Amino acid sequence: LTLLLGKNHDIPVGDHDLYANQEIARAVKASYDAFKREILDQYNYLTERGIRFEPWTQDGQPYANSGEMLKDVEENGRLKFFLTEEGFGQGEELVGNPLLERTGIMLAGKEMTFNDLFRGVHDYMGHAAGGFSFGPRGEHNAWAAHMPTFSEAARPAMSMETRGQNSWVNFRQGL
Repeated sequence: LTLLLGKNHDIPVGDHDLYANQEIARAVKASYDAFKREILDQYNYLTERGIRFEPWTQDGQPYANSGEMLKDVEENGRLKFFLTEEGFGQGEELVGNPLLERTGIMLAGKEMTFNDLFRGVHDYMGHAAGGFSFGPRGEHNAWAAHMPTFSEAARPAMSMETRGQNSWVNFRQGL
């Protein structure tokens, strides 16, 4: 017994979940592949225009609040960002997420991941460009401001990374 889905897709009954999961995995991979390319494009665009991204290598956070970040960007053309390796989960091994792949870009003697670059790019394009804070509403506004700069293909991955983090940081139980 088979179901015909579109042209040339005979799927045996009982294999629908497997087929659906494979289709979802392909769509997720395609979105993250586009997202990674566009992160690099945005990073290169900003650095070519004089924005300096500096990974934060000290204890704590690079800025006490979003106002300090905005002032640093406006006055110095610099944006410091928190490194992924310093704050991705709590003691978890850094594997599995496509944004954890290395980019080949070296800053402060460290090879950046796509997530590292995205942290800096998003803080600039989403937060600094619109003057949005780091709180729940500011994170939503930064997502909305930065979203149009990505292709339709990259938007699901970008939304997952920004809205997922906002939900985890600002709305999970037990905080």
